[in-house]
Amino acid sequence: MDIKDLLKKEISASQEAKEAREREDKLRQEEAKHLFEPVAAAARELQTELAGNLQIKIHVSDHFAEFRLGNDIKLEVTRYGWSNKFKGREEISGKDPFYGTPEFNEHEREFTTHEEAIQYFVKACAEFIAHNSK
Repeated sequence: MDIKDLLKKEISASQEAKEAREREDKLRQEEAKHLFEPVAAAARELQTELAGNLQIKIHVSDHFAEFRLGNDIKLEVTRYGWSNKFKGREEISGKDPFYGTPEFNEHEREFTTHEEAIQYFVKACAEFIAHNSK
């Protein structure tokens, strides 16, 4: 058995497999970006619409949208793995209304369409505005 040739073959096979995985990952990332685009576009539009509201901060990227509603509420919408689903995450911090102690709640949601994901964050912003308007 020629160890040197065997080693070269194995290195070559490993490099080819690595390059194939990298190409596949790149295609998946592009697909995820494409599927998330309606959500990102809606978040950017909402960001423009709410630009005058200093209590709402919105950050948008190709695969992620984050909404900070005041000091206590944080919403995130992302793609859910490599499926066609979206994931919503809600973090609420503040004080317990009865004891005044710090409190933190986290909830996760799953959306099967981009329309559901968009409805989720638009509704959350609308409720925040309605509850915090004077």
